Amino acid sequence: MTVLPPLPSELQQWRDDRLATPPPAVYGFWEVVESGCDDTFTPFEADLVINPDPRNLGSGARVIIKYCHKPEPRQDATFIAIPEVTKLPCDELSAYAVVSKLTPVAGQCTEVWVWGNRRGTLEGCFVQHDVFHIEPAPSEDLGLPILDIEALTRNYTLRHGVVVILSLVDLDDGGMYVLKTPRRDEGFAAEALQMVALPQSDYCIRPSYSVKDRNGCWRGLLLPYEANGALHEFLVEEHPNLREYKNHEFPLSRLPWSLKLVWARDIGAALEWLHGHLPAWGDLKLDNIVVCRDGHCRLIDYVGPTFRTHLSWAAPEFQFGKPRTTAEDVFSLGLLLWVIATERLSIPREDGILNLQWPTGVDPTYQALVKRCTDAIPSSRPTMSEINREINKLICASSI
Repeated sequence: MTVLPPLPSELQQWRDDRLATPPPAVYGFWEVVESGCDDTFTPFEADLVINPDPRNLGSGARVIIKYCHKPEPRQDATFIAIPEVTKLPCDELSAYAVVSKLTPVAGQCTEVWVWGNRRGTLEGCFVQHDVFHIEPAPSEDLGLPILDIEALTRNYTLRHGVVVILSLVDLDDGGMYVLKTPRRDEGFAAEALQMVALPQSDYCIRPSYSVKDRNGCWRGLLLPYEANGALHEFLVEEHPNLREYKNHEFPLSRLPWSLKLVWARDIGAALEWLHGHLPAWGDLKLDNIVVCRDGHCRLIDYVGPTFRTHLSWAAPEFQFGKPRTTAEDVFSLGLLLWVIATERLSIPREDGILNLQWPTGVDPTYQALVKRCTDAIPSSRPTMSEINREINKLICASSI
């Protein structure tokens, strides 16, 4: 099993102060939002299957409940009266309080929107669709321990100003885990198989358990939870007004340069390892890099080759529907290295043309490496082994 090296001694105190202790759990609520106001609201979505037949995957009635600002009513929407309360806990019992106002029909999907009104109570409307899809379980055994979804009852409000409802559970091993559920589109089962088929590696956050409900239906994967969040969320917390900076402006750095080099090494080594097991990845971006409490960065959603490449991170030669290549991953890595160095979120790119400016103090060798990685000609980009050798040289030079 590949293992990441320990942090340099000069970064261990920074890690202990900033990362090692996760924030306390803050349990969420459906907050009433006055209709038409611009205040931040608490988004919540509950996805329930009512009265399924355990012998028939995809049976029963599906209900999707979204808590939101008052939406523009669709012509086929039906309005409902929600119980006279101003706040509902984020759990399935509260979701069923909304479901009790509906008449779910087997084989149909009911989408419900819930919002607050000026009287301080809740209202809602719903639309029913003829069919719904529940993705089947993987065709092969995942080889993971199985947990019952009924045990995953806690809901946790993430920080960073963005509220996401996650089902968490504390297991006997002392760890905290988060449930990743199948999306409404197909493909998650195949992704699950790919993730568990890869060898054990310290470069990636690997699924720990497979989750089923009391009817034996597959409901997703349980993965170790890292409270510091993805690299995108981490930078937002470091610089709350980061998006206000113009393209030529850079925030005052909040991260040690030696740490940035360690993260560059973590991501580069992980990507080289991944290329040893997959033709390419195709989805390298801030949201798929997690900042862990030991101070290292690790990959999530590392399946490929994927066609979900976000255009902000895509190489110039990217085309939808075409297999990804390692050269495209190198281009995305170059952009990621620029973000780590500058602590900027938005990539200056207009009509496909990059304009990567640098703050003072960034090592010229590092800048040259990023320029090579983001070369418009794929064959001119360095290989992952060349990139990692260069990053390791930079780390050695910075420690002298």
